[in-house]
Amino acid sequence: MHKLKKAEMKQIVIIILMFCSLEAKSQNDTLYLKKDCISFQGVKYNCLDENLNRIGSWIEYGETQNSIILELASGYDAESDVDCHWHTNVTIKYRPLEIGEKDGMRLIISEKLDSSFMDKRYEIEVEEIQSKIPPDSYYFKARGKYDLNKKSGGWTYFYQTGKIRKKIIYKNDLPDKSFKIFREDGTLMINMERIDNMQWKVSKYSEIGKLIETQIGQIGKFEMLY
Repeated sequence: MHKLKKAEMKQIVIIILMFCSLEAKSQNDTLYLKKDCISFQGVKYNCLDENLNRIGSWIEYGETQNSIILELASGYDAESDVDCHWHTNVTIKYRPLEIGEKDGMRLIISEKLDSSFMDKRYEIEVEEIQSKIPPDSYYFKARGKYDLNKKSGGWTYFYQTGKIRKKIIYKNDLPDKSFKIFREDGTLMINMERIDNMQWKVSKYSEIGKLIETQIGQIGKFEMLY
């Protein structure tokens, strides 16, 4: 709530509507965002070496929904003899904390006063900083390993539902073996077949398993698929 200068408040009513749950089902499944890594279930991910190269185990994640809180507050300003209303939109910003910051710290992005209705109406946009992402607020896009900034070994890619989209074995940031891409319902969408060191065959299938299209070319031509 924002204080009015020299205002005397009474009969304050606050309503908070949560558009996403901020309560973690399990603290062990919380993502802890730090300056030098991400911590998940006691293991460090997304680390950088002294040259800022990505190394070791890596997590790519996305937020499941916008984390927004709507706070409504009303009160009476005895000095100006008018009712006051605050509409505060709070957006949760998940990121590592900077020096001097704390989880839950709020930064006012914008504030607007409208007094054209015989009262005072405040429209406030606020950003709340959180370095911990609860399980309900994120999903894994991909998990794998980096070797000096290049994807290496096995990587698994997921849909937001947790279903597997594709599994790829990398060598020096490029697919090293044939792989498949599946739709969210589990049906085969694309088959990536390695012919030799230079050529790949890409076959696209319909939802009922019918071959739609086939292309042959160097792996770089199909970069958007891996």
